[in-house]
Amino acid sequence: MLTRKQKEILDIIRATQDINLTGIAQKLGVAKSVVSVHISNLVKQDFLRKEGRKIILTHKASEEITYIPYYGLAQ
Repeated sequence: MLTRKQKEILDIIRATQDINLTGIAQKLGVAKSVVSVHISNLVKQDFLRKEGRKIILTHKASEEITYIPYYGLAQ
């Protein structure tokens, strides 16, 4: 089961495929180390995979992602 933060991270990666850890951290308003821990857990759970410096959504992530409103956007 994914946490809310993990779902938000997957949503950000899906929307901005060339984003890095720093960019994700800035969007979420958390430390880069927090994002790194979540990314590692998502890789272990097979929602993401790493290829060099790229983070890629897996097929499993595509099935699991649901829209999570954030940043004051309309629902």
